[in-house]
Amino acid sequence: MDEITSCGGCNHHQADGGHAGAETPLLGAMDRRELLRRGGLAAALLLLASCGAATDALTGPSGVTVKLSDFPQLASSGGVAMVSSQVAVENNGGTYIALSRVCPHQGGQIQATGNGFQCPIHGATFNKTGGWIGGQPTSSMQRLTVTANADGTLTIKG
Repeated sequence: MDEITSCGGCNHHQADGGHAGAETPLLGAMDRRELLRRGGLAAALLLLASCGAATDALTGPSGVTVKLSDFPQLASSGGVAMVSSQVAVENNGGTYIALSRVCPHQGGQIQATGNGFQCPIHGATFNKTGGWIGGQPTSSMQRLTVTANADGTLTIKG
């Protein structure tokens, strides 16, 4: 069996090959470019996974159920409530509009303002019904399906 020798802190060269000619890298070693490529791919996969997770709570068969009495601001027309980290609801003349709080531009979490909504990442602004009105050009907020139930709840699905 060949003996492994040490050379300046590394110990991956075989005694019979040493540094003669080109270096023999460790099995599985990669150059800087390959390391950056793989790191970029891993980061992209994590980003895609997090984007998918943002809507997971709405894609199930039951969706999200909101008890209207828990959000008194929805009692009057024009009232807006952030019912979860992913969903905002607006009372539009007695009809409820549910909107995804995931910004259509880059996935930031949209916040409520006095006149509607805004993405804090790039400043896109939306009216109370989710229509884009200014800031970073993007599409309107995603509308979600809302069902008003007789028991005073709303069922919201993605």
